[in-house]
Amino acid sequence: MKILYQNLILPIKHLQLKYMPILIIYFSYGISQFLSIAEIFWIKNELNLSSVEVIQLSFWLFAPWTYKIIFAQAIERIQIFGSLRKSYIIIGALINFAGYIMLIGIANDMHWVKIFGNTYHQLLVAGILKASGYIIQDLIADTLCFELVSKTDSEGKPLSADLIKFEIGILQLQGKLILKFGLLISATIGGYLAANFSFSYIVWYSLLVPIFSLLSLINLNFNEQISKTQLNKYYLFFILLSIAISLYIEIKKIPFNQEIVFVINLLVVIFLIHPFLTFMDNAKLIRFLTFSGMIFIYRMQPHFGPAIDWWQIDVLQFNPHFFANLKQATIIIGVCGTWLLSSFIIKSSIPRIIIAFTIISTIFKLPIIGMAYGLHIWTEQVFGFGAKTIALIDTSLSSPFDIAFMASVWTFYTLNSPTNNRFTYFALVACLLNLEYAAAELLTKYLNQIYFVERGQYELIPNLTLSVTCINFILPILGVLFFTILNKKFSSHHLDKQSKPELIIATPN
Repeated sequence: MKILYQNLILPIKHLQLKYMPILIIYFSYGISQFLSIAEIFWIKNELNLSSVEVIQLSFWLFAPWTYKIIFAQAIERIQIFGSLRKSYIIIGALINFAGYIMLIGIANDMHWVKIFGNTYHQLLVAGILKASGYIIQDLIADTLCFELVSKTDSEGKPLSADLIKFEIGILQLQGKLILKFGLLISATIGGYLAANFSFSYIVWYSLLVPIFSLLSLINLNFNEQISKTQLNKYYLFFILLSIAISLYIEIKKIPFNQEIVFVINLLVVIFLIHPFLTFMDNAKLIRFLTFSGMIFIYRMQPHFGPAIDWWQIDVLQFNPHFFANLKQATIIIGVCGTWLLSSFIIKSSIPRIIIAFTIISTIFKLPIIGMAYGLHIWTEQVFGFGAKTIALIDTSLSSPFDIAFMASVWTFYTLNSPTNNRFTYFALVACLLNLEYAAAELLTKYLNQIYFVERGQYELIPNLTLSVTCINFILPILGVLFFTILNKKFSSHHLDKQSKPELIIATPN
C-alpha cells in the first residue's frame, strides 16, 4: 500500500512551476482531439472516401513529422524577435490556426477550398498545416524537457546522471499524464458536441486550441542559447530532396508511392542521425541501436482502420455519447495505469515495458474480437447484456498505455541527447518515431486491402480484427527476442577498444 501511495503522489510531488510551459503545450494537443468523435460520423456519412483512402490519407499526414529536421535547424539557430522559443511557439500556433481555418472551409463547403482540388487533397492540405504547427510546438516541448531540468544542485554542484535521468523521466511522465487529461476533457466535450451539433458547426471551436497553446508563453523564462554551429546544408539538401521526390511520386501517382516514400525517408533519417551516434562507445551504441529496433517494431503495429468505427455505428449501434464513454474509459484506464505504474515505467528497461504493454493491449482487444464473432448476440440472449456492456475501450487506440510507453521512450532518447545541436537530434528522433507510425499505417492499409470492408458490408470484420490483434501480439515479442539476442551477440564479440567520449548526459552549460 505504501508503494502504491508513493507511485500515486510521485508526479504531483515533483511538479514545478517552471515545467508549466511544457505541460500546457501537451495539454493543448490533448484537447485538440475533441473533434475526433464528430469527425468519425462526418467521414462516414458525408464524405465519399473508402476505408483504404482514409488510411492512405493518414499516411501522408505523417510526412511533415518526418521533415521535422527543417524546423529544428531554424529553431536552433535563427532568432525571431529575439527569441528561440517563444517566437516559434507563436509561429506553430499560427500555422495550426491556418490548418483549422482550412478544415472549417471543407466542413462548410466553402468555395475557396476547391482551389486545392477534391476533398481528399483538401483534407491533405488541412492536415499538413495542422501537423506542421504541432511539430514546431512539440519540438520546443521536447527540447525544454532537457533544458528546464536542473543539472546542478542549490550549491552549484553537478547532479548525478541517475538523478538527472529520474527528473527527466518524471517530467516526461507528467507531460504524458497532462496529455491524457487533455484527451479526457476532449472526449467528454467531443461526445456531447457530436451528439447535438453538426461537424460543420463544431469545427469552429477548434480555433480556440492554438490560442490556448499560447498560454505556455507566460512562464517561459530561461537563458536561451543559440547553437554555435551553422545551418547544416547536408541536412537541408537531403530533406528537401526527400520532400521533392515525395511530392513528385504522389502527384504522378506512381505505383507503390507510399512504400517508396517510406523507404526513402527512413534511409534519409538513418543517414542524418548517424553522426549523433559516433560519440557513443561501442557498448552504449549497441544498446541504443537494439533498443531503438525494439521501439520501432512495437510502434509499427497496425490498427483496425476506420471500417471498425463504421461497423460499430451500423451493427453495434454505437452513438456519439457511447463513443465518448469508450474514449473516457480508455483514457481513465491509461491515466490510472500510468500513474500507478509510474515507478515501473521510470525504472524498468524498454524490453520489459514493451512485453508488459503488449500483453495488456492484447487483453483489451479481446472484447472487440469476441463481438466481431457474435459474442454480444450470445450474451444478450443468455445474460441479457450486449455490445455496450462488453466494449471496454476505444478501438481507435492501439493501447491505453501507449502514451505511458512514450514517456519511457523519450526518457531513453533524452538521456542519449548531445550537448550541442539538441534540437536537431530531437527532430531526427521524432522523425524516426513518426516513421514507425507511417509503417503502422502501411500495415493497416495492407490488412484493409486484404479484408476490404466498406460501409454496410462487414462480413470480413472478424478476419480483420483477429489478424490485427495477432500481429500486434506477435511482432513486438519477436522484436524484443530478436534484438535481445542481437544485443548479447554483439556484446559478447565486442573487442576492448579505446572508448570514444560518452554522450549519455549533456554537461551543464
